[in-house]
Amino acid sequence: MNEVKTITSIEEAKQYHQSWTKAIKKDYHPDVKSRFGEDLTDIFGPPATRKSVRLLSKEERESKLKAIKNYVNDEYYVSRGRLMVEPKIISLPALQIKAFEAYQQIIDPMTEQPVLYGLDLDDYDLAEAFVSGVPMDIGLLYINTDIQRPLDLVRQAEYMFGNYDSGSFTGAIGRIDGENDRIIVDDGQQGTALTANHRVSTIGVNFSVRQSQAEDARLLLVTNIYKLGMKPFEIYRNQVVVATDDAMRNGVESIKPSDKAAYWLHQIVSDKSSAITFKFEDAQVSKGECRTVKQILKLFDRYADSDYQKRWAFQTAIKTQNIAWPNKPVTSEGIWALSELYTQMKDQIPNAKKVLTDTVIHEIAGILHKHFSNSNKMWNTAKGVRDKLHPKGTDETDRYHTETARGPIMAAMIVDLCHNYTAMKRELDGKPTVKDLPLPSITHDGRPVVMSLGATKPDGKAFVRDIEEVGVELPTTSNVEVEEFLNA
Repeated sequence: MNEVKTITSIEEAKQYHQSWTKAIKKDYHPDVKSRFGEDLTDIFGPPATRKSVRLLSKEERESKLKAIKNYVNDEYYVSRGRLMVEPKIISLPALQIKAFEAYQQIIDPMTEQPVLYGLDLDDYDLAEAFVSGVPMDIGLLYINTDIQRPLDLVRQAEYMFGNYDSGSFTGAIGRIDGENDRIIVDDGQQGTALTANHRVSTIGVNFSVRQSQAEDARLLLVTNIYKLGMKPFEIYRNQVVVATDDAMRNGVESIKPSDKAAYWLHQIVSDKSSAITFKFEDAQVSKGECRTVKQILKLFDRYADSDYQKRWAFQTAIKTQNIAWPNKPVTSEGIWALSELYTQMKDQIPNAKKVLTDTVIHEIAGILHKHFSNSNKMWNTAKGVRDKLHPKGTDETDRYHTETARGPIMAAMIVDLCHNYTAMKRELDGKPTVKDLPLPSITHDGRPVVMSLGATKPDGKAFVRDIEEVGVELPTTSNVEVEEFLNA
C-alpha cells in the first residue's frame, strides 16, 4: 500500500476527502442482491412504484414502527423489535440479509404489506460523507454476537423512514482477527447496517491490531458504556440547531422527522406570548424558565401531535400559565391541565378559538393565580380532591386513579374552581349579572368527570356554589402514576 502522509493543510484535507469518497462503492453487497434481487425488489417492491420515505406521514411511520416493535418470531430471530441472531460470528452482509428477512415478515396494518415494501430510501450522498477510518469492503466485516448488542430493528427503521444523514455516519470501530482474516466490528454495528441498507458496500473502519475476544468487549465498553449520555435538554437544543439549519438551507419540509417536534416546540416557546426558556435538568430556574423539556415535549405530542398546525390548545395553555404565574418557573402540571381543558373546549364549543378571548384567558389565569401559588401545586391539589371524593377500593372509584384520567381530573378541577369564583361574585359581590366563563363539561372517554374545588372567600373560607353532586365512573386502564407518564 502507498505510504500514509500527514495532512498539513485544509486543502490537503479536502483532497483527501475526495480520494476517500472515490473509494466508497455505492451498491448492495452481491450476497444481498443474490437473495433479494438486483434492486432489492423483494424488499422494497418495483422501483417505479416506490414512495419516498420523506413523504410518509407521522401516522404511517408510527404504524410501521409499532408493528416492528411488537413483532416476535423465533424462526427469524426477532424479539420485540430486536434481531437476536445466530451463529456467534456473522458477517455484515449475512446480518443484513437476516434483518431484511425479518422485515419481510412484519406486516404494516395500514398497508397490509411488509413494513418496508413500497418505500424508496434516501440516497447516500458522497459529497457529504463523513471521512472515517480506512475504506473496507463490507464483506470483510463480522459481528461477534456474544459481545455485540442485538440489531435494533425499530431504531434502524426510525432512521430509514426519513432520518438518515450521510454526513452523520462516522464509520465502524473494530479489530483485526488475524487468525481468520477478517475484521470484528465492535462499535458502529447499528450505523454500518443502516448505511448498508442505503446501498453502500464500502465502510470506513478504524481498527486495532490487538487480538482476543476480550479486546472486542473492551472496545465496546470504551465506545459505548463509558460515554457520558446526553440529557434530554442537550438532545433538544441540538435538534433545534440541526433542524433550523436544515430549514434555512432546504426549507422546513427537509427537517428530519426525529427533529420536527423539537423544532416546532422551539417556534412555540420563542413566541413572546408563550415564551419558555429551557434549562438543564438539574439547573436552578427562575421566572419563565423550565428544566423539564422532556415532559413538555411529551405534552406537545399528546395535545398537538407534535404538529405546529395543531398547536392552539397547547400554546394557549402555556400562554395562560405565563399570565397566571409570570414570576415563577414553568412546570408541566399547569400546561398539562390547561391543554386538556382547551382541547375539550375546542371539541365541545363551536368557534372555541373566538370564544376564548384574551379577556377570558386573563380571567382564568387570575383565578388560578389566586388559588395556587405556582403551577406545580395543581396536581397535588387535584390528587387530594380525587382521593377524598373517589377513594380507591371499588371498581367505580378505582377508575379515577388511572393515568389517562389525570389530565381530565385536573381540567375538571379548574372548571369547577372557575364556576365557584364567578358564583361567588354574583352572590357575595353583589354582581348578579356576572356570567359563568364559557368552559366545557370535562369528559373522559365520553363520560363526565366531576371534581369539586371551592373558591376562597375574603375571610379565607371556601365558597362552593349550590349544585347537586353527581357520581361519575371512568373506564379502567393501567394504574400508572403521573410521574411515570411525564418521565417515561
